[in-house]
Amino acid sequence: MNRTSSNAPGNFNAASDQSNRRPTAPRRVRHGLKLSGRQHATSLLWPARAFGRWLAELVDADEREAGFEYARLGQIKTLDVEAGTIRARVQGRAAKPYEVTITAPVIDEVQWQSVIGDMAGEALYSVKLHHGEWPDDLADLFERHGVSLMPAEPGAACTCPADEPCKHIAAAAFLLIDRFSERPFLMLEWRGQTVEQLRERLDHARTMQTHGVAAAHASVALDDEVLAARPLELCVDEYWRSGPELVQLEHAPPPQHVSHALLRRLGPSPLKGRFPITGLLASVYDTVTEEADRLRDAQP
Repeated sequence: MNRTSSNAPGNFNAASDQSNRRPTAPRRVRHGLKLSGRQHATSLLWPARAFGRWLAELVDADEREAGFEYARLGQIKTLDVEAGTIRARVQGRAAKPYEVTITAPVIDEVQWQSVIGDMAGEALYSVKLHHGEWPDDLADLFERHGVSLMPAEPGAACTCPADEPCKHIAAAAFLLIDRFSERPFLMLEWRGQTVEQLRERLDHARTMQTHGVAAAHASVALDDEVLAARPLELCVDEYWRSGPELVQLEHAPPPQHVSHALLRRLGPSPLKGRFPITGLLASVYDTVTEEADRLRDAQP
């Protein structure tokens, strides 16, 4: 009796069995990027809230729910934010991860200059940025200059075959919301300026607005003794020995710190008056320092 193998070519039942064995769940990702779980919706910073509103309008509820589960399980292999483009690789049921891109036009240089010039008039922006804090009204400031930090319609695309915005886009967006809540300045990086670049430009703009005060508080070079210090590898034998310098320290003059370092960081004050308050504070600091030195030297 002839027997037909179940795997023989043309056996439709075998083909049907193979199709039924296709994965119904996404392929698990080792060390995938997951939601931190530390943020609550009511405590999200503005960039995260803005991105959440866009996601809710773009992707329907079922796809958002599936995307959230992908982000929770760690199905996202990579997530990169650069000027104009956010890229993510999201692992679904296919063998290869899908490529998700979310795009927005970068803010042009003229607009950046306008915004930074406005920020330079308020010391609060400089203080916040130097402490890594998102200013509450920063988005409103951009709006006053005709710039929306969160574009109305960012481009969103995925290499999966879905016709509508898919769960892979939703998964990448949920992870972005999570990251924006921890690192809100990624929003600015997406729009064309890293926080480091913004701080530097803001400091320069505030210095330029001092109208001469900055000349009295220019940046100073490092002390020659610091520049001439020996490399650590040449000091290993005496690293743990105090040496004669410890005894001499009690009789040495106080070290010469960079004068008015805080004033230099904050830049000019927005307060108006007959005399620049920055210069007045610098004079107060100098007077207090001189009096402290006098009292110290007067001790027996």
